[in-house]
Parts: sequence; C-alpha cells; structure tokens
Amino acid sequence: AKQHYRDTLKVHPGHLNTLLNLAAVENAQGNAAAMRVTLEQAVIHNPGAAAPKIFLGRYYLKKGEVKKLWALIADLQQSHPDSPDVLNLLGETRFVTGDYRAAKDTFSRLVVLQPGIAESHFKLAQAYGRLGEDRNYISELRYVIQLNPNHANARLLLAKSLAAMGRTQQAEVQLTWLKDNGEMGPQVLELEAQLAEASADAERLERSLSALYRGQETNLNLLRLTNAQWELGRHAEAIATLENWVEAHPEDMLTWLELGNRYLASGRVPEAIAALEKSVALQPQNVIALNNLAWLLKDSDPAKAMDYSRKALSLAADSATVLDTSALVYLSNGQQMLAEESINKALEREPDNPTYVYHKARIVGVAGKTEEARALLEEALASTSAFPERDNAVELLR
Repeated sequence: AKQHYRDTLKVHPGHLNTLLNLAAVENAQGNAAAMRVTLEQAVIHNPGAAAPKIFLGRYYLKKGEVKKLWALIADLQQSHPDSPDVLNLLGETRFVTGDYRAAKDTFSRLVVLQPGIAESHFKLAQAYGRLGEDRNYISELRYVIQLNPNHANARLLLAKSLAAMGRTQQAEVQLTWLKDNGEMGPQVLELEAQLAEASADAERLERSLSALYRGQETNLNLLRLTNAQWELGRHAEAIATLENWVEAHPEDMLTWLELGNRYLASGRVPEAIAALEKSVALQPQNVIALNNLAWLLKDSDPAKAMDYSRKALSLAADSATVLDTSALVYLSNGQQMLAEESINKALEREPDNPTYVYHKARIVGVAGKTEEARALLEEALASTSAFPERDNAVELLR
C-alpha cells in the first residue's frame, strides 16, 4: 500500500487523500518522523484543508511542540471556527497547557455541537474536575456513563471522586462494575485499597495492595504493602518482603530505612543498626536514620551515638525528637548540663509530651535533683497520653 501511495504522489504530488493515507500507514508502522513529513507536505499542498492540520496538530500536541501547535490552531480557528474536530484539538491543547477554564469553555461549545458524544462530555468533566467544580464534575461523569455505560474511565473517575467525598457505597457500585468487566489495572486496585482503608478492612487492604505491588513493583507500593502486613500482625512476612527487596535493590535508601525501623520494632537491634547504617551510607543527610542510630547506640557505643546525634542536630536543630535523643546521648556521654539544656529545648517545642517529661526526670535525677525528678515523674504518669516508657517511669518513681 505504501508503494502504491508513493507512486500516486509521483503523478499527483499534492493529492490530499493519498497523502493522508500514506501518513496513516507510516503511523501504523511506527514511523512517526515520516508521518510528520507527509502531513506537513499535505498542509503545504492543501492550505485550505482542515484534516492534515488537525492530524499534524495532534502530532505536535503529543510531542509537546506547543508553538507550532498554536500556529496551526490559529489558522484552523480562522478557517473552521465551528468544526468539532478543531474545537476538540483546541480544548485538548488548552487542557494540556493548564488553561482549564478556557478548556471548559471550549468543551462546553463542543458538547452543544455534539450533545450525544460521550467522549466530548468526558473531556468537559475532566475540565470541571481540574477546576474543582465537584458538583458539575460528578454530574457530567454520570451523564457520560448514561451515554456510554461501558465508559470505564468515567466510572473510575466517578468512583474515585465519590470515595474522596466519603460516599463509599456509591463508589463501591462503580468499583464492582469495573471489576466485573475485567478492569483490574493499577488505578482500580488503588481505588479498592482506598475503599478498604476507608472501611477499616485490613485484609481487603492487604489483598489489593498485594495485587497492586505484583503489577507495579515499586518501592512505594512495597512500603504500603508491608505496612498493611504489619498492621495485620504479619511482622515476619513484612520483614521478609523488605529483605527480599533490598537484596535485589541494595541502593534503595528508603527501604533500608524502613527495614531498619521494622527490625527495631521487633527488638532485633543489631540488625536494625546494620540496616540504618546502610541507609545513612546511601544518604548521609537522612535525619531519621541518624537520629535512630544515635538512640540505638547511646548505651552500647556512646561516642558513636554522639557522632550520629550531632549530625542529626546539624540538619534538624529544631526537631523535638532529635533534641530529645541528643539529651539522652549527652547523658550517656556524661555531659549533664548539655543533656538538660537539650531536653529543655525539646520540652519548649512539645511541653505536654510525657516521654520528654520522663526523660527530663531521668536527667535531673542523675544530677541529684531528687525532688524535681519525682515531680516530673508524677507529671509524666498523670498524662492521659500513652507513652512507651510508662512502666519505666513507674519503676523509677518507686
């Protein structure tokens, strides 16, 4: 077919339909550059024809060649101002370039000209969505589905919007349709996870995140999955999943950090230290890892803990958590005055934090301020907030 069109063009160099057919063949064969050249020839030889300009405009839109695209559109608006194809291209261009209000106006004109075309209404709905016009957005999506009940994208966007508004039962109706009709892509799985989370269905959440991770093995999907596993009490499985990932992706700082924290929560301190040190090696300015290492090493290796603590403080001097850790690291290194100064700064930022109050009690107690320590312990234990070291505070008060 391609050779036939080329032979025809030797006799009729500017024949519009032949050029368009040849461009279609080049496009089908993945020859984008050849398609572009053919369409540009069609525009040159047929300056009054809309079709080659519209096809070429779509190519420019896809490639992000906005300046050339706007020049084509300006010409088309002059010659074919009410053409649905021209309005479609204009609306899409305005939408892609972020002019959502103008896109809405253009697609509003388009649906007047083509009231029964579902895709035109879908584009109008998308413009409403970007403008935050929720009522119009949902209404227009429902109308798209009325025109075309099999419009999966409209059902997906409607479900996501309903879920975000807390109208989960209505969202579930759309999700059921999507799944019944074989729509199980990442966005559908993401929607199911969102609905599972909203209904506090931990098992369903884990299943949907597991399916999402199998389809898209990214570290963010991994972390969401392992968090769901952890919440279900499947700690060993979550840790094993993280271990498998870092074995295959040893340069993934974020997952090393998560693995270190999971080891820590499981009481596996040596492994936690090793994982957190790996995270710091990959990103030396990782404040969370630095601070956690300072905390873990404050008793077994105070000097090393001090090094990590100082680095954390240099990066986050106003963090109450970092200041609290530094206070106990100073205490472990026998620097009583710096310990008290640091815990006071932490309490300035979070005066009602019972953990920090308890830590101050420990620090002033070491300094021999028994009455002040007792008062602080009583204050910490009087707090209605739970804190991990409550039992230690009770023991110290005795």
